Amino acid sequence: MKLKYLIIISYIVLVAVFGFFYENKNSELKASPMKVNYTNIDNYYDVDMPRYPGVNETPIIGEQYINNARAQSSYFITNDNPLEITAYYEKYWTEQGLEPFKKITPNSGNLSVYDYKDRATKTILIKKESNNNYRVVLTAIIDSKMKREFNAFSDIPQNKGSYGFISYESEDENYRASDISYFNHTSFNQNVIFYKKAMLENGWKFNTERSLPKVNISKTLVFSKGKKVAEINITKNNTSGSIIRLLVKDRNVGLIMTGVKK
Repeated sequence: MKLKYLIIISYIVLVAVFGFFYENKNSELKASPMKVNYTNIDNYYDVDMPRYPGVNETPIIGEQYINNARAQSSYFITNDNPLEITAYYEKYWTEQGLEPFKKITPNSGNLSVYDYKDRATKTILIKKESNNNYRVVLTAIIDSKMKREFNAFSDIPQNKGSYGFISYESEDENYRASDISYFNHTSFNQNVIFYKKAMLENGWKFNTERSLPKVNISKTLVFSKGKKVAEINITKNNTSGSIIRLLVKDRNVGLIMTGVKK
């Protein structure tokens, strides 16, 4: 269970910048516009999430999926320190018979718990900002709301024998983005050859490749297809095979399957 928490926490860092959308031109993660006005945060979450007292909590709007499970997020600013913040949520969940996993430092903190009743991983991420304020991001990752196949980008090939998939996908009304990482046992050079060939066979256009000077163990291949841009980073694994990271942005098609009620 702790391994699951650690994986989830790594992706909550991305959620903390408010619904990332990858921009190729400057390699930044950007926020989606918040056009829905939720006047009551208690009506936002589909599962039970505790409300921290004395703060103005704001929903982070947009559809988000982590490993194909729906994710909902919100945030608030407070001058309470990480120990006080995590103590509040830890008490709330332990009184329900749950077992939170936490890590706290003077300037940050995170706490995660798996709620078997809601079938959701609930995470609190704390990061210090200026003037002794802390930004707190709450996220519920709901296992029971897996509404579509793992790979929404069905025209992106994976090399044979790929495994260990971790995905993060997000969208708003006119933009979607995906960040998928996985491994395979194929060599670095063979992966480069495979993706250059397979992407073209799937209708993608090869644009360019990027690598750092004097670094021959990592390379990024850039492709485009209509309004979509795909970047495939291939890095030699220290033990064997390769690590693949795929970043895709699409300004044309929504992530959610047609006809599926949100």
